[in-house]
Amino acid sequence: MWRKEVWEWIRNSGTICSTLTGRGNTAFASETAAAIGKTKQDINRAVSRAEKIAPDVLAEVSGTDHDKGVELDALKRLSPDEQRQALQSFLKVTFRRERQSFNVIRRVSFVTGVN
Repeated sequence: MWRKEVWEWIRNSGTICSTLTGRGNTAFASETAAAIGKTKQDINRAVSRAEKIAPDVLAEVSGTDHDKGVELDALKRLSPDEQRQALQSFLKVTFRRERQSFNVIRRVSFVTGVN
């Protein structure tokens, strides 16, 4: 999101620059896609998710098992309060899964005698 804000600030600052006018004037998604080697659609999806998901929810989900496009797209369709409720459900499921994995590892190590 930060990159888009900087891009918009440069475009709207009123600065006259030959690279910002004429035929070469492209949209944020096109420029970013070209710069990082992704498609314009990928950039637009990422921007849409960043704009529609509450910042606190996005921060909590980032880096978890739920930081996937399909789950982020589902979150962005919800209101901010519903997003927070969904996040709590995500975290409960993740905690349950991790606890089950830990219990399996503990049982295996007990049976085999390996710590």
